[in-house]
Amino acid sequence: MRQKYSQIVMACVLAPLGLFVIFNDNLVDGGGISDLDTMFMPRLVAIILLLLLLALIFSRLFFDKNLDEQKSSNRGDSIRVLSYIGLLFLYWIGMQYIGFVATSILILVGIFYLLGGSSIYKILITAFVLVYGVNYGAQKFLHIYLPTYL
Repeated sequence: MRQKYSQIVMACVLAPLGLFVIFNDNLVDGGGISDLDTMFMPRLVAIILLLLLLALIFSRLFFDKNLDEQKSSNRGDSIRVLSYIGLLFLYWIGMQYIGFVATSILILVGIFYLLGGSSIYKILITAFVLVYGVNYGAQKFLHIYLPTYL
């Protein structure tokens, strides 16, 4: 029951932050040459944040099951969370040395494996499509050339 209210309070605290980012035009000065506004990505992230917060509030208020019966601390879940944090740091370090494409593919394979991916072929195909899609989109539409060292 405590977890339910703490998540609702967290959502209510973060919601004004998302609204501030959406409606404030003075957060970014200048910017590169782009077909999109410099506030496009911050506003997109704020909109996604607000949608997730609304979904959290809605699910906790109307569809919440008894959380006391569920185990809140599971060792396997803790190891999985630490694995995600480790992958984040490896991504941060690998980006500097082997570039965006190679690092992103390796990290995505690790994430898909942790999420329970069944087939290595599906994992590799999805990782390649996602990484090259983001790389193409960044170069073509945002005019941002991501680091490619390999």
